[in-house]
Amino acid sequence: MQAAARWLRTIFLAGLAVVVPVVLTAYLVWFVFSRLDALMAGVVAAVVGRPVPGGGVVASLALVLAVGVVATNFLGRRVIRAAEQFVERIPGIRTVYGAIKEIMHSVVRPQRGQFRRAVLVEFPPGLYMLGFVTQEAIPSRYRGAEPLAAVYVPTAPNPASGFLFFAPREHLIDLEVPVTEAFQAVISAGLIMPAKGGAGSPAGQEGAMPQPDADG
Repeated sequence: MQAAARWLRTIFLAGLAVVVPVVLTAYLVWFVFSRLDALMAGVVAAVVGRPVPGGGVVASLALVLAVGVVATNFLGRRVIRAAEQFVERIPGIRTVYGAIKEIMHSVVRPQRGQFRRAVLVEFPPGLYMLGFVTQEAIPSRYRGAEPLAAVYVPTAPNPASGFLFFAPREHLIDLEVPVTEAFQAVISAGLIMPAKGGAGSPAGQEGAMPQPDADG
């Protein structure tokens, strides 16, 4: 009876390990696409003259692609820059917009972003936080006599919020991890930390299925 119970638990956990990621991924995809559809559905209905199922999603994706095309040519960049300069003149909004823009550039285009490298910061003593160097040397007006680096430490699983540390550069522990891979670890709350480069897998599992207890 106990052997049957252990066998049932083993296959249940194995099935759970497969089903839960699939269901959560499908839910997140559905949530994003449903929000996009609701956002643009009214515009599509006004243009076509009637509601079109899924039309909002298609219109949203088309809009993103169109903006991408505009942003990659000379005239489009000038237009976007002019719009950004207008936004940057608005107190409060310019601060929020600038921060979100830098974070998105660092995540989507890390080679052009401001997150230069992934490091460990000891805080509090004996514990370490995963951070990203944004400035190798901050201006003297932001520090004392000791040279400091600016490190952004994001919160998990939402990297859009976090802390700004001014830390001595010799106290930072460099990681041999690309910025995008380190962000993957933050967003997954440490569940995805591949031992080698490449696609991530749950830390410590290496794709293994749950095994029976050692006691039989």
